[in-house]
Amino acid sequence: MWSKNKNLQRIFKGEVNYTMGMYDVSTTILNMYGLNNKYSVGSDIFNSKDDNMVVFPNGNFLTNKLYYNNSTGEYKVFDGSEVDEVYIQNLAKIAEEKLEVSNAIIVYNLHDTVSMDGE
Repeated sequence: MWSKNKNLQRIFKGEVNYTMGMYDVSTTILNMYGLNNKYSVGSDIFNSKDDNMVVFPNGNFLTNKLYYNNSTGEYKVFDGSEVDEVYIQNLAKIAEEKLEVSNAIIVYNLHDTVSMDGE
């Protein structure tokens, strides 16, 4: 993060070496200011680190451990560890759920149909 404010430059320094998507940015920034949005699609990158997943519109996904191609079912493991089909299926299910929520918000304009106070 960049800021022309010298005090913030001292606070916001370092490098992120784990998976993060654009939808994680707002949740992460809100956390940095001590705020919480329970309706956020993304994750606070400081608290999810190794467990975070980036889901692409076509259903492919990326974690710190692997990249999965939804159309072919193929995946590439980055750290050389072995993964089983159950692990991949669980991640694919989570990716599909995130994509459904994202599509409901973006494509179907869900914010106009759901009240923020739960009504």
